[in-house]
Amino acid sequence: MKSADHDTQHAKPGPPDIPAGLKDRFENLRIAYYARLAGDRTELLKLRIDFDRTEFSARRIYDDIRHVAHGMAGAATLFEAAQISGIARELEETALEAARAPSTMANAAVRTQVDSLMELLRTFEG
Repeated sequence: MKSADHDTQHAKPGPPDIPAGLKDRFENLRIAYYARLAGDRTELLKLRIDFDRTEFSARRIYDDIRHVAHGMAGAATLFEAAQISGIARELEETALEAARAPSTMANAAVRTQVDSLMELLRTFEG
């Protein structure tokens, strides 16, 4: 039979207490992140318009969309915005694949995912 002292000595420590000042700073960052979403949505809208105006080869626009989606996915993960993170990661991957092998099907997939992400971001506008 194990003693209580033995269990205490081998118990894994819990998460450290976060000082109030750090909690406040993180909350300020979270607020700034959600405020930034409007700018990200505007950027995606501009890229979507450019994309619609471009003929079949839209490699630069794919790269720009991928870059915006990558930043959104990373920040969304940090701030536990799972829905944004998931759609942004899918868009990033789809834009990367489309840049490598443009096609009508790839164009449609990128458009659909950009539209889905913009619609989701609209729900966060205040």
